[in-house]
Amino acid sequence: MNLEKMLIEKKYYESFMEGQSEHPAAVLAEAYLEARERGEEGLQEIRFAQGEVYFGFRDYEAAIQKWEGISGSLKSWSVKNTADSYYELGELAKAEDLYRAAEPKNNSLKAEVALQLFALYIEKGKEEAASDTIKGLIAENPGYPDAASLARNFFESRGDWSSATDLAANELERTKTTDWADVLISYVDRGATSGMHPAYFMKVLAFLYELDKDRFGHLAASLWKNYFGTENYFAWINEFNALLAGLSDLPNGEWPELTELYKEAYLDFTTSGNYSIQSLSGIMPPLLKNWLDIEDRQTIGLAASALLAWSGKYPGGISAKSIETAETALSHSKRTENDFTEGLSLLSEIAAWSNSQGMQLGPRFEWIAGELANFRTRHVVTVGMQGSGKAHVLRNIFGDAYPDGADSGALAFKYQDEAAVSKVTDEGIDEVEVFEELTSAENGNGIISFSLPIPFLKDSGLSFIDLPEFEDETLGPDEMEYIHLADSLLVTVESREPLTTPERIVIGQIREMQPGLPIHFLLTQTGEPDPYAFEQAAMQIKASFPDSEVIKAGPSPDRNYLFEDIVKAAVIGTPERSIIGSRSDKLLLLIRRALDHLLLQRTEQEKGIQDKIENEEQMASKLTGAIHQLNDIESEKIEKIQKSYRLLVDEAKAEMLTEIPEILRGTADVIKEDSDFRNIHLDLNEEMNRRLNEYMNGTAMPKLRTALEQWIEETGGELIHIQEYLDEMSDGFNKLYGQDWIRLDCDFRIVEDWKRDIGRMTNGYQLDKVNILLRRTPSQIFLKGAGKLFGALPQNNAMLYNRYKTYVETEDYLDTARHVNDRFFLQFDLFEKAIGRDISLFFHRPHEVLDATLRDTQAQLENSRSMADDMKKNPQRFHDPVALFSIRLRQLEWLEIVGNRL
Repeated sequence: MNLEKMLIEKKYYESFMEGQSEHPAAVLAEAYLEARERGEEGLQEIRFAQGEVYFGFRDYEAAIQKWEGISGSLKSWSVKNTADSYYELGELAKAEDLYRAAEPKNNSLKAEVALQLFALYIEKGKEEAASDTIKGLIAENPGYPDAASLARNFFESRGDWSSATDLAANELERTKTTDWADVLISYVDRGATSGMHPAYFMKVLAFLYELDKDRFGHLAASLWKNYFGTENYFAWINEFNALLAGLSDLPNGEWPELTELYKEAYLDFTTSGNYSIQSLSGIMPPLLKNWLDIEDRQTIGLAASALLAWSGKYPGGISAKSIETAETALSHSKRTENDFTEGLSLLSEIAAWSNSQGMQLGPRFEWIAGELANFRTRHVVTVGMQGSGKAHVLRNIFGDAYPDGADSGALAFKYQDEAAVSKVTDEGIDEVEVFEELTSAENGNGIISFSLPIPFLKDSGLSFIDLPEFEDETLGPDEMEYIHLADSLLVTVESREPLTTPERIVIGQIREMQPGLPIHFLLTQTGEPDPYAFEQAAMQIKASFPDSEVIKAGPSPDRNYLFEDIVKAAVIGTPERSIIGSRSDKLLLLIRRALDHLLLQRTEQEKGIQDKIENEEQMASKLTGAIHQLNDIESEKIEKIQKSYRLLVDEAKAEMLTEIPEILRGTADVIKEDSDFRNIHLDLNEEMNRRLNEYMNGTAMPKLRTALEQWIEETGGELIHIQEYLDEMSDGFNKLYGQDWIRLDCDFRIVEDWKRDIGRMTNGYQLDKVNILLRRTPSQIFLKGAGKLFGALPQNNAMLYNRYKTYVETEDYLDTARHVNDRFFLQFDLFEKAIGRDISLFFHRPHEVLDATLRDTQAQLENSRSMADDMKKNPQRFHDPVALFSIRLRQLEWLEIVGNRL
């Protein structure tokens, strides 16, 4: 054991034990005495060794005494050992001070001090200091035993993944051992490095590429998955693609997980609809090149076709060499069974994205795609000119299930245990029970699907699509749409006039659109059987179409033979592999039509938004005008109704001001010459009040009640006219909106409230006694005084009679009349003041509805304008995803071109 190791392990004392069998303590004690006799030479070394022995016995205080004051070459070690002793005694502060005071010059001693400080800081809970200490040790002495493993355990235990990652990356480069690569991969797999920028890993990846290509692939794949979906995803792809571009001799097919991630990234970029062309312009060329470079040569078709599809649209950044490599690779690739699945996946992505944009491909697109994907059945499309007898033969096949009036639209027949009928259109799929409910107008370009429990369909694995008979040689887009579904075409021809010019033109159009489609003929004959005509027609057809089957179906064909012939033509004559390729072509054509359909929808959507803005602006303007008009009507009616009421009451008041004085003057007839003039003023006042009450309840009140009832009736009629006008306004708005949205119902409860209030006010009136002749006016004081003074003397009666009578008959009583009027009309005046408020309540609901509708319309208008502005300012949000879908489609078309060529 060398000296340095002895010092580290505190076994320096063993250097004194050579040839000694006694205990080290005894040997050292003897050596110590001998050294003292020699003049202390070697005492420092012996005391140091004695300290180690005491430390081994855990006699730390004795060890400290021995190590204190040691000088020379062992001084730093003795200070470190003393600190160790205090550490063992639990005196951590003293230990820390001594470790710091050790001033080691030896690298091993420096490392040992750092390790001891590291352990001390952990025990004291000073994790940052511990981290700095172990990092400093590794930086200065990276290969020191156990330092890296201690640091790794420490960093992992406290979740310091940044430091742990740094350690693993540095140790990998230092040691060149794959163990640290596995550690690094494990950190990435657990997501511990997700916060680190991708550039950090490029150096370690480059190093690992030279050391272990397999682990390079694992680490790269782990990092890729770790960064996916984060803000550093694009940075990762850019950094990694730049790294791969600089590496030499990239292997093919050695990193299947990495190539799958390249594929997934390409599919995500081109089919998710989440990326713009601008954001992908810099990232796609190197991504496609690197994918092509590392892809397995057996499955390179997808990568090669992807590069060619992208370069065909955006050639910038892709070299001619890469294009040539892709073309060569694609020419040697093979069609895979996944090609059709890739197409279905693309169509599904397009459908999902279109839904998120407020558009849809439509149920009919989905139905057609589903039929193409159903490889359990083969589709036979039946066509024929008018008068070909097609319906007669098909009714023979399908029996009563084949409906009358089948020329109302396209029909589909397939097997199902329970019969069902559904209508498939661009708007939806509706289950129906009675076929007669479906008319041509209702069906449009849709198709009626019959699911029937017919054994022939089940046994043969066939499904039929029957198109309406053609009136002329013109084929419309609807007919061609369903002909594209055909695995084979069955053309119905009448034997007496086979292959007319229109029929040949129709067949020629179909062959031009579907060059590889197998075409067979269903030869029919109506009327009396004519075997000769049958044979001649069959020979004529075979001469023109030698590869086609001719199926003879007379007026009453044998169903079994008919079934056998159809199966022979549709199944035996059409290989399954050709069907797979044909349907792949048709699926791609359907996807192309789907993208065209979306572009058309986008144009219609933009036009629709502009139309919507115009409609909403018009609606907002009309609503604003209606609100102003309603305000004017309300103000006008309040003024008019209040005025009519005020006029009525004013007339009643004026009449009472005229009538009351006359009534009071008429009480003069109560005065007689023999009256008791001492109390006549009391009697007259009583009589006046009685006659006033009688007049108020018997004449004034009934007349006022009649006038008010007539006022209510007239006013109610006006309010009804207002409601009728508002109803017309509501109908106008609802026609404009296209739905029963607005109802401007007024509150007619106010009329009933008025009737109740007026009934209560005119039900009867109790006049409080009025002091008419008991007031202290000069005339009344004089008469009352004279009455009392002279009333006791009969000879004075004539004079008093004349005086009283003249006074009563000539008094104006205007103040009294006004007083009575004020009291009587008090509640009627209060009613008048409430008329305005009541009419406002009458109009409250229409105001509320119009105001709310205007707010909603303005909000919708603002939203529509915002959408229009967004479409105008950011057209790429729609057109970029469509362009990327087109690239993805073009890639599949490249694969299909190669597949057809092969």
